[in-house]
Parts: sequence; structure tokens; C-alpha cells
Amino acid sequence: MFHIVVCGSVAPDPLQTLEPVAGSAGPGLKNEMLLPHVLDPWAAHALYEAAALAKSAAGSKIWLVSLGPKAKLQQVMMTMAQKAPFDLLALDGPASGFTDASETAAALADAICGIPGLDWSRLLVFGGWESATRCAGATLQLVGERLGIVDQFLGVDRMTVLPDGSAAKCTFYGDRAVGDIGEGLRTCWQRIRPVKLESLDCKCEYLEACRGGCRYRAELLENPQGRDLYRCSLYGVIDKAE
Repeated sequence: MFHIVVCGSVAPDPLQTLEPVAGSAGPGLKNEMLLPHVLDPWAAHALYEAAALAKSAAGSKIWLVSLGPKAKLQQVMMTMAQKAPFDLLALDGPASGFTDASETAAALADAICGIPGLDWSRLLVFGGWESATRCAGATLQLVGERLGIVDQFLGVDRMTVLPDGSAAKCTFYGDRAVGDIGEGLRTCWQRIRPVKLESLDCKCEYLEACRGGCRYRAELLENPQGRDLYRCSLYGVIDKAE
């Protein structure tokens, strides 16, 4: 039996026309709150895996802890509840843009600590935080640290399976596949070399929270070990107008 907590939020439906805009809080989407929303793809995958595990272990229970605008959360979760059994803990707050990883992790961890009847000896924490909502990949690591979870597997160095069956570090690296699913996902995953923080040219005080940002965006500026200016803008390391 397991007590499984899934952390995830909502994101604008990618089937809609998404128009990027520059706002006071950083890059965003035009009329974002008016767009139909879905459960973030990473969160949806985590919830699917949690449901499959709970089904195989009698007596297991799932909680979905979600931070986002409550009106959007309620709309999406009514649909999701028909696909997987879970209890929803909805935390009102921003779902998109460049939210601070530490503040987000603190809110999620506090909510998990407040779950009545949670058996900590049987606790598993799953996540997606977050791809489509553009939040920091470090959030789930920080949640785990706040909860005292020392055994963590984080997909910050992710792998994507493309429509043709090839596997790449992520969709942006689709032209640099590391193998094919016919070889097995483990084989492909082992060919991806994680980027160590100490190897980056980023030396600012926020590196542990930001985790160096997106390496693909750094490559666009012709320095694979350089800065991701979007993340630097979020943390105020550079001016947003640069």
C-alpha cells in the first residue's frame, strides 16, 4: 500500500493559438487566463503513473496537490477526476510564467504536511513541475528536501521520444537523437550525459534554485555552458530589457 502525492498544475491547451507577449513579470502568453486549460503534460504523466501503481497495490491512495488559479483548477480537475481517483488539494496562486522555485516548493510542501491521515512511512511524491507552465525544474527537488526525502529521481535531464520512435534529450534536440526506442529506453537514457552545475559559466547566488535554466536557450547564444537569459531575467541577475 502506498500514499502517493502528485504535484502538478494546469497549462493553456497547446491546441489553441498561443501568442507570446512580454509582461512586467517576464515572458507570458496573450490573454492566458481566457484560454482553455489542461493538466500540465508532466503532471498528467505523473498522475497516470501514480494511478497505475495505486491500482496494483490495494489500499493505496492518491492526492493531487496543485498550485494555480482555483477557477482553472476546478474546471480541469472535474475532467481529470473521471479518469483517475484522487483527492485534490487546490492552492490558489499563479500557474504560469517564471514563478520562484523556492516559494512554490514551500507552498507545495506545506500543503503535503497538512494532509490528514498521511502515512509518511508509505509516502511517494510524484511530479511534473513543470514543462508547459515554464516553471523551474528544481521545484520538486526542493519539495523533497523540505519533506526530508533523500531518495529522489528527478527528470531535470529529461528524455523525449519523438513521433518517429527516436529518443532525444528533449524535443529541441530532435536533430541529435541518442537512439531509438527499439533499443530500449534504458539504453537511450544512459547515452544522455547530465550537465553538472559546476561546469556552467553561471556563478551567481541563485544557481542552486535556477539549476542553470535551459541549455538549448544557452546554445542559441553560442555558449552551451553559458547563461539562460530567461532565467537570469527572472532572478534579477540581468535587466529584463537586455
